[in-house]
Amino acid sequence: MTIDLDHARLVTLGAAWLRRQGFPLVATELRCFGSREQPDVLGFRSNCSTLI
Repeated sequence: MTIDLDHARLVTLGAAWLRRQGFPLVATELRCFGSREQPDVLGFRSNCSTLI
């Protein structure tokens, strides 16, 4: 159970960091159909994107 809380806290911190870096669109805990990948945090801005 502690692992889930730690993971959730890291996702929250990652999303907050991306917003401070100027990413106005930030998504967390995405489900990607057709792929085994599950990004924790994804941010977009006008000239780039970042995946955590």
